[in-house]
Parts: sequence; structure tokens; C-alpha cells
Amino acid sequence: MKAAEISALFDSVTGQTSTAEDTKPFKAWPGFGVFWLKADMTQQTQAEDFMTNQAVSVASEVVAAGHGCMDGSGSAVAVQRLWKVSLKSGALLYFMFHETPALVGKETVYRIGGQVCFVPSTDVVFAKAFETYLRNMVVHSGFEGCDTVLQAVSAQIKGLLEKIPADQQAHFTAKFQKAFAEVLPVQTEPSL
Repeated sequence: MKAAEISALFDSVTGQTSTAEDTKPFKAWPGFGVFWLKADMTQQTQAEDFMTNQAVSVASEVVAAGHGCMDGSGSAVAVQRLWKVSLKSGALLYFMFHETPALVGKETVYRIGGQVCFVPSTDVVFAKAFETYLRNMVVHSGFEGCDTVLQAVSAQIKGLLEKIPADQQAHFTAKFQKAFAEVLPVQTEPSL
């Protein structure tokens, strides 16, 4: 899926104008497309609104977490959201973004900025583990959150590998080990 298609889907559902652009994919999830999405909305939208688009079969909010923030007009409550949008093609979209209300003149504008992750239909088998990874990114922060993410993803991967036929397990185990090796820091002995 291309950035223009992501933007067109979002705009068709919300009636607003967004911009989407390609970004680097997550190293731990090669093959998944990652896009940066920005929009200024004059009304709030919900994940379920995506079901008005003919290309979408099911859409729902996975998790939301609110926190205070400061902008030029004062303090506000920003909400970080994770939406899951299942396409009729079999692929998945995950919208992970901050939604911050701001007063522009006399109108409240909901500023949206965040990532859209595209999981192709060929990789949907990994969606449950990926969703846990994204959910923890929304809910947790800092080193404790990172540890929680790794533990949750590891548990999901182990469960997933048990369901894969034995003759394919070595291939996927090597793929996951390589992916984690590329993103985790190298452990070195402390120098004296």
C-alpha cells in the first residue's frame, strides 16, 4: 500500500484532508509498511467510521491512553490511540497516533500525528504479535515499557511458532532472531 492510498482512505472516511508519507519500516518487522500521517480535524472521528469505506471489512479501537500536554494556547489532554482496520483484501492497517485538541479562533481542531502500519495479507499470521508490540508502545513508556514490550512479543512469537508446521519453524525462528539482533544493542563487557 502506498502513502497516497493511506491518505485517500483516511480522507474518504473523515471528510478531512491528511498528508501521509513513507518512513523507515520497523527493523523487527521487515515487510510491514510504515507511514507518517498528519491531519487537522474539525471533528473527532472513531475507528468504526472506517467501516463506511467499501475496502474495509472491520475496524475498531484497540487501546487509547490519555495524558496532559502543553501547546501555545495552554494545556490540553492528548490521547494516544491505536486503531485496527481490516481490509477486505486480507491486509491490516494499524493507526497509532496522538490526537490533541487545540483552539483555533473559535473552533476546536483535533491535531492528529502518528504512524500508520500496513501488514500485508501474506504476513497476517504475525499480526497478533505485532498488535501486542504496538499496544505496549501506546500504554507503556521508558525502560519498563521496553521490557514489557519485549516480554509480550517474545511470548506471542513462541506461541506463534508452536502453531507453524515443524518443517517451517527453523526458518521463522532464524528470521525473528535476526530481526531482534538488528534492533537490540550489542552487549559488551565493561572496560576497567
